[in-house]
Amino acid sequence: MLTEVHNIDGYSVKYGYYGTKPYRVKSITEYAGMQKGNSLSLTYGYNSTKFTDNKKRSEIYRFNNSGNLIHIHDGFGHAASGKYNRSGNHVNCLENATKFTSFFRDSSASLFVLR
Repeated sequence: MLTEVHNIDGYSVKYGYYGTKPYRVKSITEYAGMQKGNSLSLTYGYNSTKFTDNKKRSEIYRFNNSGNLIHIHDGFGHAASGKYNRSGNHVNCLENATKFTSFFRDSSASLFVLR
């Protein structure tokens, strides 16, 4: 498994893995020399991956059964979606069907959806 990558300037990226099969990537951390930089932790679900950075911001990526990205949801209530089609030589090409949706609650805790 790839655990570390370095360049000539001292920049490096380290990869951590879960300890059980299928040994997926658990974390990615940047370093400038010995100084720790940005990092991501990855959590896996059924057809989804959650990315959380070192500032605790997160995005959830959802995939169809073919492994194609179909939905992204961030921790601020925004979402982007798309659908795939089969047209000519562009099998599983993401169409321009992306929508951004915002969710918020008012003072009465009622949930609203903005499109």
